[in-house]
Amino acid sequence: MPETRQLKEAASHTATPPGRATMDALVPLYPKVAPGGFVIVDDYNLEMCRKAIHDYRDKHGIHDTIVPIDDAGVYWRKSG
Repeated sequence: MPETRQLKEAASHTATPPGRATMDALVPLYPKVAPGGFVIVDDYNLEMCRKAIHDYRDKHGIHDTIVPIDDAGVYWRKSG
């Protein structure tokens, strides 16, 4: 992924296959989401995706509340 600046958008949404690809998207993009921005995750209902999200959040001490959108998607607002 090319190097990017901090995202100016209020939300970041990346559709990736579950599991490793979810982590591959979070690693370069999450640090660039501005405080107060939203992270939207599709396929949270899939175990591989959910595990990748929780592994990343645990590793980085992210405790922002995960809010369900529907049967598959969730979001959280980045604090800070």
